[in-house]
Amino acid sequence: GPWAKAASDTKDVNQTPRFITKTISQSVESEIKCSHKIPSYNKIFWYKQGKDKALQLLGYLNLNNPNVEEELKGKISFDGDGRNNGSLSISDLRLNDSAVYFCAASLHSAAHLSGVDTKTF
Repeated sequence: GPWAKAASDTKDVNQTPRFITKTISQSVESEIKCSHKIPSYNKIFWYKQGKDKALQLLGYLNLNNPNVEEELKGKISFDGDGRNNGSLSISDLRLNDSAVYFCAASLHSAAHLSGVDTKTF
């Protein structure tokens, strides 16, 4: 299905760094970066994959307009431009922020996925 393709087709979407380690109450300040070179794609979606392995939508960048899921406003923020690159910030880190964070470049929904593992201790 589309998810199998999404997980393997990462050549057009690049995410850095592979790992981030922080202590509790620190913040991730635009350190999780996602870039793509897919013509006409103008959105970057962000997802969090916690211990239960389920993907939680954090929101997306539409051109240079961030759209954060309502319950995450003040915790998560996005910067950049959905047409080429974006970054993710997470404030006031807690243990449950330890997760793999994925970005997806898209015209309208999740298409090309790439991931970075963020650990909090």
